Amino acid sequence: MASKVLELEIRRDIYDLVRRTPGLHMRELQRQSDLSIALTEYHLRQLEDAELIVSIMEEGYKRYYPTTGADGGKLALGGDERRMVGLFRQAIPLQVTLLLLNRDSATNSEIADELGISRSRLSFHLNKMLRQRILKKLTRSEGRGYALVDHNKTLKLLIAYRPSPDLLDECADLWDSLEI
Repeated sequence: MASKVLELEIRRDIYDLVRRTPGLHMRELQRQSDLSIALTEYHLRQLEDAELIVSIMEEGYKRYYPTTGADGGKLALGGDERRMVGLFRQAIPLQVTLLLLNRDSATNSEIADELGISRSRLSFHLNKMLRQRILKKLTRSEGRGYALVDHNKTLKLLIAYRPSPDLLDECADLWDSLEI
């Protein structure tokens, strides 16, 4: 069944896009595949029905993930990892993550100033990242501000599931400063 679903080149291209960049939402998949919304939706539904991809609602967005890894085996992304990769598809959470990969911790003010965004807008994204357990709020004894919960896991996921070129353009300096 799966091979028959992938006979159509357009559908195979969408499937390859989901495999290369898991966690994209439908609108971004539509933009990158240069198809209409209706056509993109149709092909995504066909891929889901064939159990080649799975969609998950996260923070108001339906995000798509392949059901198997690049080697054809079961996908190694668990629920927490899928949520992390999904957040890495958003500009501000990605920028915060990259900033904290380069520094051990930072306060709300330091992050807002560094990224050039308002503190209220940043707070929305920090709270989202706290709920997803990507960030932790430091106690007084640890210093003040925010830090990544798992620096190594975060870095590995970013390397394995690189953000889209458009997002990387927005935060090129932060990405380039990573020591990979």
